[in-house]
Amino acid sequence: MSKTYVSKFQEFCIYGGQSLGMIRFANGRLTTSNPEAQRIVENSKWFKKRDIIVEDERKKEKTVLNEPEEEKEEEFKCDLCGKTFASQNALNGHRTVHYRSGELKAGE
Repeated sequence: MSKTYVSKFQEFCIYGGQSLGMIRFANGRLTTSNPEAQRIVENSKWFKKRDIIVEDERKKEKTVLNEPEEEKEEEFKCDLCGKTFASQNALNGHRTVHYRSGELKAGE
């Protein structure tokens, strides 16, 4: 049975071993009825991460490819003045301001 794979990458290749060589996705798509090529694609790390999906012709179902997730920025808040920082390291550097002004004692 023929399967069509869709990749989030426009030009993409997977090495299929000596028998198949490079399995090439042209314009982000690959259609193959070769069971060995299908096995290689479906066992690839890109398929497992959903960077490659199977296009289901019967359902014409649109499946969203793996998009980079928005990273949630963690905020680090100074317990003395309420300022927030993007990293623990930045907060620790800020705390020296309180230490130098005497608001914070060594070891606190």
